[in-house]
Amino acid sequence: MPGFEGSHLEYRYHYFRQTMRHGGASEYGIAFQYVVFMARVSKLALTDRAVGAQLDEMWGSLTNWIGENELEPGASPLALTPDYEQWFFDMLTTSDYGEYSS
Repeated sequence: MPGFEGSHLEYRYHYFRQTMRHGGASEYGIAFQYVVFMARVSKLALTDRAVGAQLDEMWGSLTNWIGENELEPGASPLALTPDYEQWFFDMLTTSDYGEYSS
């Protein structure tokens, strides 16, 4: 491109600050979609049909889960995959970049 000879543009994407938080605000919708998707393809969901079916149903109705009620630990099919549920709530409640995030 003309005018860009010898130019070097560097951009480093910061997952915590640019995906999970913007100006300190949690990106609930992004984290929620991500965690439900990851739980659906977890080893547990792929081997336990009952768990997989509940997470698939949740995935199919994400808009019903977002905004209607405040999601609490243990109150959704994510509770069937405790590590994923814990990650989700940790991301919502950990606002400072630190040891957990790095």
